[in-house]
Amino acid sequence: MAANAGFHSEIVRISGNALLDTLMRPLDAQLRRLFRLTSDRDPGRQCAEHEELYAAIADGDADRAADCALRHVADGREPTLALAERWTADIDPLKVTHTRRRRPAP
Repeated sequence: MAANAGFHSEIVRISGNALLDTLMRPLDAQLRRLFRLTSDRDPGRQCAEHEELYAAIADGDADRAADCALRHVADGREPTLALAERWTADIDPLKVTHTRRRRPAP
């Protein structure tokens, strides 16, 4: 899980994209939790996907890197969404989003 999260963080870092880094920073803890909860995925396959993505980036092949990244995400989508559905089943979104009082607009 730590290596998986580290790899994803490194991709964001080497992108040099400040906006992407800013957007991803608050999601880091949730991603690490997600990686932990989906750790039953085949680690050999994930490692191979990461190696393929790394090779494409190292070769400077943006199209191949994008293809690898999309396939990697698609491979994990079904098990991740199934888990996410279970996580949110017990959460009342109104209660969660109204945890503090907001002042009425002037």
